[in-house]
Amino acid sequence: MVSTALFSPRRARVHVRLWLFAAALAGMATSACSAWAQARQWIWVSGSSTYDTRSGVFGTKGVASASNLPEIRAGAISWTDHNGNFWLFGGENFATVGISNIHNNDLWKYAPSTNEWTWMSGSDNQAYGVYGTMGTAAAANTPGSRESGVSWTDRDGNLWLFGGWGYDAVGNFGSLNDLWKFDMAAGMWTWVGGASTLADNSDTCAPAVYGTVGVTSGTNQPGGRILGSGWTGADGTFWLFGGSGCGASSNTLLNDLWKYDPAADEWTWISGSDAGYNSGVYGTLGSAAANNVPGSRWNATTWTDSQGHLWLFGGNRLGSDGARGYLNDLWEFDPATTEWMWRSGSSSTGNQNCFQTNDECARPATYGTLGQFAAGNVPSGRNGSSGGIDEGGDLLLFGGANNANGVINEFNDLWAFHIASGEWAWIAGSNQILCGGKDKNGNCNIDGQWGLYGSLGVPAAGNTPGSRNSAVSWSDAEGNLWLFGGEGFDKNGILGALNDLWAYQRPAPAPDFALAASADALTIKAGGSGSVMLTISPQNGFDSAVSFSCAGLPAGTSCSFSPSSVTPAGGAVTTQLTIAASTSASILRPGSSEVAPAAALVLGGCLLLGWTRRRGLWLGALLVLAGVAGLSACSSVSGLGTQPPPTPQPTVATVTITAVSGAITRTATLTLTVNH
Repeated sequence: MVSTALFSPRRARVHVRLWLFAAALAGMATSACSAWAQARQWIWVSGSSTYDTRSGVFGTKGVASASNLPEIRAGAISWTDHNGNFWLFGGENFATVGISNIHNNDLWKYAPSTNEWTWMSGSDNQAYGVYGTMGTAAAANTPGSRESGVSWTDRDGNLWLFGGWGYDAVGNFGSLNDLWKFDMAAGMWTWVGGASTLADNSDTCAPAVYGTVGVTSGTNQPGGRILGSGWTGADGTFWLFGGSGCGASSNTLLNDLWKYDPAADEWTWISGSDAGYNSGVYGTLGSAAANNVPGSRWNATTWTDSQGHLWLFGGNRLGSDGARGYLNDLWEFDPATTEWMWRSGSSSTGNQNCFQTNDECARPATYGTLGQFAAGNVPSGRNGSSGGIDEGGDLLLFGGANNANGVINEFNDLWAFHIASGEWAWIAGSNQILCGGKDKNGNCNIDGQWGLYGSLGVPAAGNTPGSRNSAVSWSDAEGNLWLFGGEGFDKNGILGALNDLWAYQRPAPAPDFALAASADALTIKAGGSGSVMLTISPQNGFDSAVSFSCAGLPAGTSCSFSPSSVTPAGGAVTTQLTIAASTSASILRPGSSEVAPAAALVLGGCLLLGWTRRRGLWLGALLVLAGVAGLSACSSVSGLGTQPPPTPQPTVATVTITAVSGAITRTATLTLTVNH
């Protein structure tokens, strides 16, 4: 029979409360997992906060300087080297109104550790390509001015560049398919493959040689293209997808996927079509399949995750229905299986009739709650977004643009995609776009957010880059996102090419210090003293005065510090803690507390015996006898009157040492033993 006591109302209430508490904890955990809780802020690092047509400072080639700065540009090519430095090449410079835009071929290195730019190679003006001999590095070699090429970094740290829209060796302008390698150690370019000249100067492109799908060949060669997508695989291979350029026969919009092995110097056509304008084959959301393939597009955003999988988002042109517009589909490609998987977003741009002159479709965004991942969240259809990966492996997506319904929309929203859950979170920037420019009839034809720069080099919650597209982006080793230039809005709402540098990162930690003692225990004698060294180690630039105090000292002891206050000056500093004990410090004499009650009892009995009247004589006699017996017992146990008193026991205490500087308090503990 089960005891009903186990099911008493009181116990039931306790059980209910425990279950509710557990459920609340579970809810808190779920909420925490669903939030993008990275405490980051935008920091305006360098460059101009206003549109300036000639704002660059080249300085001396090969010499870093705090005053150096690349000129304004959009569509530049970027790399991150193995030392954490960022590299930037070319781009389009919207420099002079009424004159053709300038294309660059300057190569820059930026060191985040010093916040300095270095002009490394190329011209400070527009230039044709200098190819030299294929396969041979030379100091004079340099790719021609261009924008919107594809880049990779190999395992040796060399920078690779493919194609783009620019100048060949003789000054023809078009979609290139030349392949270049820059050796950072030697500081020289090598023309590795592709054509050095185009057929003419009519915006043509170099033709492709596809070969057979899946078969590597030394004669295979992708066609010239702009705004293609690129990745570096985990095995060191290079990957190239789509863009606008030459297929097997003509200049078109592509969805071909290529792999290049830099060690073998060979290309392989992996998937997609050798013809143009191909609709996507999406299959089932979340399921990889051999037939799946994204549709033809340009200016998509790419990432490579920690597993070596390749990711592709959005871009301009074709979904599954053949409608032209701006996509918000997210794809994952596994190089091991060579299969695509549709992971998120829509499989189409919308209404099939929406593409007309100045009228394109774009899927709208679902922002949800700022900082919260949710299954329904998704960025709007767009192209020219910037990408990065944070330290937790989330994919970061910033900005971009679309031209829906005849209005140019520039974005400055920042998104994170959590790979494991397959969910997006809007984490920064605006979920609204404002009218940035109007046509002659007063109609808004350009929408976007102006930049909020704050103070140079100072992080703040209100800082945010202006809406933009075709900016350069990098991810550093700490998972911070960096952003340079692009076409967007400055702080005054002027739309143009920019050269501002931003970092989306955790604010620098506040100045602090650590307290450490040379020992965690100290033993001294009554009437003596002992010392321990204390070390103050500054952190994050801490350089303020620190004072000290003690607590928990036993009676008869005191502490002092020499010096009483220390101030770090770039390194650790020390002070000496001394604890002294007087000769009578906390002395306990065992046995004394037992003798006193017995003696008092005897004395009381005697007095009572002398004073009592006859009728109380027996009571007094009993008290005297009890006192004598107690005294005798004490004597037999402790040797009272016949042996010396026992050795006093040590006094042990836990002493708390406190170091204070302003609002910062640090503590350490010390076990103190005083022998008597």
